[in-house]
Amino acid sequence: MTKDFHSKVYTSRDSDEITKFYADWVDSYENEVTKHGYVTPQRYAEALRKFTPELGCLILDFGCGTGMLGVALKSPRFYMINGIDISADMLTIDREKIYRKLL
Repeated sequence: MTKDFHSKVYTSRDSDEITKFYADWVDSYENEVTKHGYVTPQRYAEALRKFTPELGCLILDFGCGTGMLGVALKSPRFYMINGIDISADMLTIDREKIYRKLL
């Protein structure tokens, strides 16, 4: 049986509870948010490509989660991407992706 984390995401009360919530969700996070139509990373990436003419812009992905935005941004224009997230468990997924630094 799969837990439905998506329906409970906004019920956490404090940072410890939120951290535990995301630690429990890490394995199914990307599949679950995608199933619910989450396309924000792709939309942000499209907007940044349209309005950022410089190559090599430094990007901070605040609340990077499992790195979905980093993956959507990865290109010659955006190759210096740092990520930060409250969940150390989510950051273990990020390390396998494209971030230059994770905080």
